[in-house]
Amino acid sequence: MRTLTGKTAGETIAAVAVFGTVLAVAAMMTARNGAGNGWVMPITFLASTGFVAVAVTRGALGGRYGRFILLGLAGCWCGDMLGPGSFLLGLGAFLLAHLGFIAAFCANGIAWRRVLWALPVLAFVHAPLLAWLLPQVSAGEFWPVTAYIAVISLMVLFACGTSHNALGRRALLGAILFFVSDIFVACWRYVETGPINGNFCYPVYYTACIVLAMSVSPPAKPVTASPEG
Repeated sequence: MRTLTGKTAGETIAAVAVFGTVLAVAAMMTARNGAGNGWVMPITFLASTGFVAVAVTRGALGGRYGRFILLGLAGCWCGDMLGPGSFLLGLGAFLLAHLGFIAAFCANGIAWRRVLWALPVLAFVHAPLLAWLLPQVSAGEFWPVTAYIAVISLMVLFACGTSHNALGRRALLGAILFFVSDIFVACWRYVETGPINGNFCYPVYYTACIVLAMSVSPPAKPVTASPEG
């Protein structure tokens, strides 16, 4: 009898889900660049459902960290579905998603010394970004955007704090990628509205979501496979 583990099987299925998500993102980018605009939202649905599926197949429902990551990814899914119709609704969904990620990082444990080390670095990055971005935000979007910046900044800060183990380091990578993708979103909405920023923000964003989903690592559970001939 050959013994497999639930963890190994889950990782195999998750790898298939990652591959499917990458294919969907590639198809979505092709559609967004004029090869079929009518297919953009259906393919976006598939791509965003893909990173949720990655987390589930990694065993996200099996622990507090995974459940909070799944909650955050579900918020991202809602943002992807709502954002094209209403920027502010999408922004609100992503804000709630970051609260889910923060809760996940807290569940993994926060090393507050790492948070203190990250504060000056984050401040150094934020100062020029805010000075450049906020004057270009319309009055109707100023406070929602400011609130979102505050929450995503906290998310990155808490990701730094939880980077004391392998799981946390993957989470930190996902958080940084998410932050970078939002810089492209800001450029796209408020500076250069052409497709170039979208061509950067979507691949980086979906990579961030996949990395966060892959940070889920459930304990192995023995499963007995059928005997080999």
